[in-house]
Amino acid sequence: MSDNVHNTLKTHCLTIVTSLALDESTIANNMAQLAVFIRGVASGLQVCEELLQLFLLRGTTSGQDIFDAMLQYVEQHSLDLSCLVCMTTDGAPPMTGEKKGSALLLLCHCEPTGHTQPIHKVHCIIH
Repeated sequence: MSDNVHNTLKTHCLTIVTSLALDESTIANNMAQLAVFIRGVASGLQVCEELLQLFLLRGTTSGQDIFDAMLQYVEQHSLDLSCLVCMTTDGAPPMTGEKKGSALLLLCHCEPTGHTQPIHKVHCIIH
């Protein structure tokens, strides 16, 4: 069933353009969790929004830790980041840091792969 969900996600949400939304928060027992949402526009201009993954982050919650967790999921499920146009975060330094933030690390990761369109970094208005 899990594979079917991921295959559906890949075919319906990642067709034309894709954006990621990340939110890190602390739950009971001082455990950090990272929620990653994906928003996509498929052919026919159908909008898809799904919770991609909820990660438990053990230890530190640096930009590198957040990026590594997200990248592991992307690689594990062969998601194509070539359609990525936006990354929305909660504005915390590990997300938006100019030198070590996960958004910057994602931009740096996409550049050598031939990603040609700009990836916009957006601070979520809810926060």
